[in-house]
Amino acid sequence: MIRLENVSKVYSGKMGEVRALDEVSLGVERGEFVVVRGASGSGKSTLLLTIGGLIRPTRGSVLVNGRELYGLSWGEQARFRAEKIGFVFQMFHLLPYLNVLDNVLVPAMTGMGQDKRDRARDLLEKLQMSQRAQHKPSQLSTGERQRVAIARALLNEPELILADEPTGNLDPDNAARVLGYLSDFHKEGGTVLLVTHEERAREYAQRVVLLDAGRLTVAQRD
Repeated sequence: MIRLENVSKVYSGKMGEVRALDEVSLGVERGEFVVVRGASGSGKSTLLLTIGGLIRPTRGSVLVNGRELYGLSWGEQARFRAEKIGFVFQMFHLLPYLNVLDNVLVPAMTGMGQDKRDRARDLLEKLQMSQRAQHKPSQLSTGERQRVAIARALLNEPELILADEPTGNLDPDNAARVLGYLSDFHKEGGTVLLVTHEERAREYAQRVVLLDAGRLTVAQRD
């Protein structure tokens, strides 16, 4: 599902070069649940966004579902992300002026039909958010906002979910609930790559990859 070969991302600034990723090679098979753990600043988010086609690497190859992402045009990349990948972020990135239902429908804005609305409502029911469908994000708890973000990520029935510190702002109960939803997606055949600094995520993973200063240090399989 995911193949990275010698991927590096180097940022240049007044203080010199910063290597966010340093010759990273990684494979994730279809249907795996893989957690990338590391301290803040280790390169986890850069790795995830590179895999998602949102940060172009300085060098190396990024294949997702057999496609070389950075060989695609901007429009092709956008369509590929919309069709194949769901994103879940720590800060939710919900649109404050839209209600919950419309936030879930954002990925379908260019092709929204009744089927998408029905799926959005079904997802909100599954995530126990139906009663909040007409609320704005400001009226939700942090745990509820993350559940809306998960519903949004699932709307287009992606094959892969990329999750960036999805439990970072949550209390233990809500964190366990969010990890459980990601685990459910995995059990239904989906592929999950989750980056985090937290230990608890390893309970849900088939494999844990450790990243330190942009370098892959060790991979563990339970």
